Amino acid sequence: MINKSYKHWMIVFFMCCLAASSIGLCTNAIGVFYTPVAKSLKVLKGTFAMHATLSTLATALTSLKMSKVIKKYFYKEVLLIGVILSSGATWLMSYSTSVYLFYILGILRGIGVGIYGMVLITVVITN
Repeated sequence: MINKSYKHWMIVFFMCCLAASSIGLCTNAIGVFYTPVAKSLKVLKGTFAMHATLSTLATALTSLKMSKVIKKYFYKEVLLIGVILSSGATWLMSYSTSVYLFYILGILRGIGVGIYGMVLITVVITN
């Protein structure tokens, strides 16, 4: 039998990993890629940076609805959908050759981050 205290700390650890991936990688570290990707796509940095704005906006709008979604569905299913959507969109960005495709994938990644981001992590930790 697993010690309940150990299980709680493991949940906190994994939620911190999710927070690092949602906030750290998808929001804070994105600025590192502006210059190389903008040069590769032959667009201005501001044009490419718009995908991060769209991603953050999608995250904010998705986060507003997450409290209702959490009450209706299981945490694991919601987390899995959000992580797959976010990581899949980020993976597809590595193959993108159009700034408009970056915009679409940025919105999808933002929706994924909104699904498994701050609201769900906070609810799981407090419960």
